[in-house]
Amino acid sequence: MSLVNFAIRTCLQQALIGRTHAEKRVFDSKVTPIDELAEADPKPLIVISTDDDQTLGTSFDLNADGRELDVVIEMVLAGAVDVTLKDQDGNDVPGFELQIPHTDAGMEITLDFMQRRVMRALAEPGSEWAELCRRLIGTPKKMLKRRGSSTEKGVKFAARQIVITCEPDVNEPAYGTAPNKFWTRFIAAMRGDEELAPYADALEAEITGAELPSWRVLQGMLGWGDVEVRNLGPAPVDPTETGEPPVLTEATLEVDVLDLDMSGAPFSSDVRTIAAGPRAPFEVPA
Repeated sequence: MSLVNFAIRTCLQQALIGRTHAEKRVFDSKVTPIDELAEADPKPLIVISTDDDQTLGTSFDLNADGRELDVVIEMVLAGAVDVTLKDQDGNDVPGFELQIPHTDAGMEITLDFMQRRVMRALAEPGSEWAELCRRLIGTPKKMLKRRGSSTEKGVKFAARQIVITCEPDVNEPAYGTAPNKFWTRFIAAMRGDEELAPYADALEAEITGAELPSWRVLQGMLGWGDVEVRNLGPAPVDPTETGEPPVLTEATLEVDVLDLDMSGAPFSSDVRTIAAGPRAPFEVPA
């Protein structure tokens, strides 16, 4: 259950870069404690992570119902902030400048502004990354905002978390098959970014892997063992077969009626062949 998590963090990070007071200081899953981050750089920054990931299932099904994933957006700052307005292309709007001081009230106001810009960036209709992120997250089940502040080693900082609990709308890709429409679009977006491009081929290879026959793909998606897939699924009857099961293209229907017709004469046996085709017609003797 990890590729969806990776995709959410990547899309969210790209959607927020340059769209908030954090500017380019948007990080994926930093393990450094918040107080150390604030001490190292007093400017606003954002850390994105995927936290608790719970699935209520009874098997190893990749896409069992009842999945709940927490997406965490953490904002932190420890200094005064210069506020400017930006247009839809991310450029500064001239004629508006404001410095919010490094006070308790000032830091809280800055976090309010940052939170609004985060939500605005996620709703941006012209952003491919924001659209991919919305497609992944779907409709959030709930959103929790937590505030925090502290003074460590003489550094006063303020922090806020946005925790989005969701049931992702995009399924984990099946094992051993080519990426579907969404994952193809996501990989293409990665290839268009200089820093993400090296990971695009790795992601595509991770999804496809060694190509599997269709019944093995289904087996992996549902988390079935060989017993289940051969008794309930489209696996070949012969357990030694490993490729695609043979496709029925022709069948012979033998009709042997042991009843009498209206004149008292017995029906004769007949043999009819069902020709290949999606709706092969045949006639049964009257």
